Amino acid sequence: MKFLALPLIFLLYLFSTDAHATYYACNTGNYLYPNATGGLNSSGDPTYYNSNPITIRWWDQDPNCGILNSKIKARSSGDDNCQVVGGAWGVIYSYNPSDNSCVPLPIDDYIPIVVILTALLGAYLIRRHVSFNENFNG
Repeated sequence: MKFLALPLIFLLYLFSTDAHATYYACNTGNYLYPNATGGLNSSGDPTYYNSNPITIRWWDQDPNCGILNSKIKARSSGDDNCQVVGGAWGVIYSYNPSDNSCVPLPIDDYIPIVVILTALLGAYLIRRHVSFNENFNG
C-alpha cells in the first residue's frame, strides 16, 4: 500500500492546483471579455477581443449562465484599465473558469445523430416485425 501513497499525493496536488486556476478578463460591467489580443491601445492599456463574453450573474437564481459577481475580483486596486475592441472600456478582473455555469455539453452536438439512429433502429425492428414480448411469453 505504501507504493500507492506517492501517486495519490501527486494526483491530489494536480487536481487541487487546476481547481484554483486564475485567468484575467476585461470587465465592462455586465460581461467579462476573456480573450486578450496581446496588444495595447494608444493609452497603453491592454485590449481584448469582442468575442465570447462571459455574462456576469448578479444573484444565485439569475437565469443567465455565467459567473457570479461575488466570484470575480479586481486584479489589483481596480485601476487596471482595459479596452474591448470596438470601444468599450473596462477594468481587468481575475476569475476562475470553473465558476462559469455555462458549460458546453459536447453531447448536444450529437442529438440529431442519436435521433436518426434511433429512428432507423425502430424502422428496422418494425419492418422485421420483431416483438420484445416474444421472449417473455414462456
